Amino acid sequence: MLLPSFYLSLDVQNDSIIKVMAAATSFEHTIRIKIGLIFFVIILFFAGILIYSYTLKRNMDEQQKEIQQYNQLLSRTNRLMISVQEAQHIINAYLGSPRRAYRQQYDSISADIYRQTIQIRDFLSQNDQQILLENMLDLLDEKNTIVRSLTMQFRGQNPLNELDRKIDDYNNLMRDSLIVTSKKDTTLILQEKKGFWSRLRALFNPDHPGDTTLKIASQEKDTLMKLRVDTVVYSDLKNITQEASKTYSSKIQGIERQVRDMVLAEQNISLQLSQLITELYNQTLKTAQKGIENSGRLSQRIFVFSIITGVLSLLLIMTIIFFIISDLNKGQRARMDLAREKQLTEELMESRHKLLLSVSHDIKTPLSSMMGYMELWNMEETSPARKKQLRSAQNSGKHILSLLTNLLEFSRLEQNTGRRVNSRFRLNDILNEIVDMFRPFTEEKNIRIAYRSQLPDSLFVETDYTILKQILSNVLSNAVKYTLKGGVTLDVKKERRFIFVITDTGIGIDQKDRDKIFKPFSRINNTLRTEGTGFGLYVTKGLVDSLGGTIGIASKKEKGTTVTIELPLQEVEPMHPEALSAGARKDDVPSGKKHYRHVLIVEDDAALGNMIREFLTRQGYEVTLCSHLDEMKKVMQGCVAFDIVFTDMNMMTISGYDILHAIRKGYPTIPVWLMTAYDDYTEQKALKEGFDGFITKPIKMNALLSILSAGQVPDVSEKIEMEFPLLWGLFNDENAIREILSKFVETTYRDTDQLEEFIRQGDFKAAQQLCHKMHPFLAQLNAEQLGDTLRKMDSLRGKDESAYPNWKEELAQTIRNLRAFADRIFLADKRR
Repeated sequence: MLLPSFYLSLDVQNDSIIKVMAAATSFEHTIRIKIGLIFFVIILFFAGILIYSYTLKRNMDEQQKEIQQYNQLLSRTNRLMISVQEAQHIINAYLGSPRRAYRQQYDSISADIYRQTIQIRDFLSQNDQQILLENMLDLLDEKNTIVRSLTMQFRGQNPLNELDRKIDDYNNLMRDSLIVTSKKDTTLILQEKKGFWSRLRALFNPDHPGDTTLKIASQEKDTLMKLRVDTVVYSDLKNITQEASKTYSSKIQGIERQVRDMVLAEQNISLQLSQLITELYNQTLKTAQKGIENSGRLSQRIFVFSIITGVLSLLLIMTIIFFIISDLNKGQRARMDLAREKQLTEELMESRHKLLLSVSHDIKTPLSSMMGYMELWNMEETSPARKKQLRSAQNSGKHILSLLTNLLEFSRLEQNTGRRVNSRFRLNDILNEIVDMFRPFTEEKNIRIAYRSQLPDSLFVETDYTILKQILSNVLSNAVKYTLKGGVTLDVKKERRFIFVITDTGIGIDQKDRDKIFKPFSRINNTLRTEGTGFGLYVTKGLVDSLGGTIGIASKKEKGTTVTIELPLQEVEPMHPEALSAGARKDDVPSGKKHYRHVLIVEDDAALGNMIREFLTRQGYEVTLCSHLDEMKKVMQGCVAFDIVFTDMNMMTISGYDILHAIRKGYPTIPVWLMTAYDDYTEQKALKEGFDGFITKPIKMNALLSILSAGQVPDVSEKIEMEFPLLWGLFNDENAIREILSKFVETTYRDTDQLEEFIRQGDFKAAQQLCHKMHPFLAQLNAEQLGDTLRKMDSLRGKDESAYPNWKEELAQTIRNLRAFADRIFLADKRR
């Protein structure tokens, strides 16, 4: 019932967080819905505007189409009027001169007028306009009839032709009497006769006048006509003339009558056309006016629609926004509650983790005493049966330690605070140790356990020793627990990765239970009714993931289970033989000369302290046990010379740091080793804090003897490599690194003094420049955390101190940390 008590308050807190998260999720869901409503309203608004705009455009297009139609109608009507006027002009010309060309032109224009009238009639949609056009067609037909009648009259016989014919007949019968009188006169002009030479000279002289005789004669004639009067002819001509006059008068009257009818028809046609054009024009104006009025009404309607829709949409959106703001406030409060609950949960988890560390420490300390005595008794015991019992008790203690480690690792996984501390070791050593730890349990159950390796015995790997041991211990623990007969086998091989296969012949796992075995606090039904913590495999998977590996399970009910673990372990060069005593030879008591004779133990747990003192005393060491600082100071003041000091970390009134500082002040060369049961403490951390080494509880007596033996005296170069691996990787030279460290200590003291001066002067810019110079080398010393403030100052170069208001306080704290770090390097160098 111990485990539920650890998690009871956390479960209650988790329930509160779940409720707050559910409320926050509900608020967020409501906000999403309301935001969706806003978008929906906006979409509806624009959809309405689009529909209304489309309707307006369609109506305007229809009105424009109607106006265009009426414009076309007016244009055609105008052309019809022009054609009628042309026809009237040609008919007037025809009346003046009835030529065939005029009649042909008139017929062509009349046909065109008829065709245009039919087109206009088909184009019209109103009955009254169509009636006007029908009347026009009737008038045009009537006009054409009149023109045809006139043409017939024009083509009829002229009454004067008959009179001319009669006159021609009478010309042949009539003879007129003629009397002619003639007179004839003649005149002669004679020239003077000339001689021969004179005539010859005149022949060659063109200017000489002629000498020819001229005779001029003139004759006149007079003619008198005497007409014959005949009474019969006169009477006939008179009758013909009167008849022709009557016929001509009759035709002229007919022509005048038809011309009047044609003019009247033309006037009617012009009137009908005028009425039609006027009506069409008025209709077009009415249509245009109607379109303008409709456009105005539509514009007014769309304006009103836009205003109303906009106002309603705005009101609706504002309402939704109001509710959204309300939900946001609720969500904000929910998130604040969630943040508080999360903080409380983190604090509770941290408190629980500290509690687990404290409980682990409290358990490990007496367990260390128990296991130490069992180890002491096992060394002194000669009876095989008793030795077997002691080993079984020791392995039970180791199993308890494994359970505690699982609990702590589970807490780290929940907090996501797991850390890896890599180290080099021989792989077969840790595998043999794990198998040997479970061998007493298999012997009690009468099952076998075997370890088969395809790897060379000298293979070294680099990884987190504790995590690898915990992974394999958890899987082997389950395999041994659920196996009743047969056995458990651990196979190891190397392909692309290192593959660990743990096979058992146990009760197996149902297919339905395989998905939940890696979940925390999951327990599956089994026929053995064995109880467990329920988070062993969950922790195992988390540890495998932390190493970048994979884990898989294959199982058959009542047949057994096979667990396959693949890990990307790094194969490294073997370590020096003197470094193997803490790893490969941990269980062997080293022999040889003891380098540390006088040992000081500072431990407030009397049982553990007495056990260590008794064990080391039996091994020939001089041991002094102190339980608090004052007692240690009294011992130190008594001029007792100690070769080495082992101190616990947390005691009732003091800590391991207090012991370390007290020793360093008076005896800087004495090595101080830390003993602690805290599982999150590492050797690297201990070295950085100034300790010379680190031992975990429960303390293994053989490991303690290895430290005290001459072969386990810390090698200076090895300590430098562990403390400053980057420098060692660069130079691989102890003297060069010691010189670099000495220079670092010197410059650190000088630079921190100068930083203090800049802080007093408030010179932010100068401090930034010096920080830029100082922080890069700290990374080479594995002390990047000391340079956080220095890097921040450097990143703000170009800005004033308003960008970093607390720079003086934080930089002053960094100066103190840097000086402490330099002090540790200085003291460690003196001890070397």
